[in-house]
Amino acid sequence: MRARARVRRQAMKKERRYIPIGDIELRVEGEDGAQKISGLLAPYNVWSPVYGSGDFRWREKIAPGFFDGVLDGDVRALFNHSPHYVLGRTTSRTFDLSTDDSGLHGVIHLSTSAMVRDLVVIPMQRGDITGASFSFYLPATDGDTWSKGPDGLRERVLLKAAAIDDAGPVTFPFYPTTDVGVRSLEARHAEGALESLRRWEAEHGTEPAAWRQAALERERELREAELVE
Repeated sequence: MRARARVRRQAMKKERRYIPIGDIELRVEGEDGAQKISGLLAPYNVWSPVYGSGDFRWREKIAPGFFDGVLDGDVRALFNHSPHYVLGRTTSRTFDLSTDDSGLHGVIHLSTSAMVRDLVVIPMQRGDITGASFSFYLPATDGDTWSKGPDGLRERVLLKAAAIDDAGPVTFPFYPTTDVGVRSLEARHAEGALESLRRWEAEHGTEPAAWRQAALERERELREAELVE
């Protein structure tokens, strides 16, 4: 617990990412008494929808290796990110996490409680719940890169996580498209990305060419580090 708290203090703000139904393969398997939720929780190299509003808009993707070294921690499977609805936990061996070339995979070994059945299992079987989300921290430096795409939109690549807090099925997309949702996003949930962007601009300036060069150098350093290991 102390090590986990230290990671949080040294890392940037907590962020969450919703994975739309088109990008995941989350399903309920098994019969009553031995059911599990399994599938791809977070795909690699898939561009997100456009997040944010006004002058701060961006899209992002997760690079292969983003989850390396953080899956052996204490990660909970939560419904709708709520601590009131715990579906599993890695340290109790009721939540299994692994990665392959496609991304982050999870298996939640469900309890037989009526709450889990009525709130999660049946809605997933009916197709009422179709998305997944995960919470993460980036390290204070070198956890991501920023660049600008051909359309001028900021593009963020998530390279390395400092910690994963939780993951699991969710009812609604984390980034709603209503005006009220956008205001909420700007006030709360974009803070981590905005903090990261400000650090990046402070170090590399605001010119797209400098961003591209810095991103290429960072990705090359990561590849070289993997070869050494």
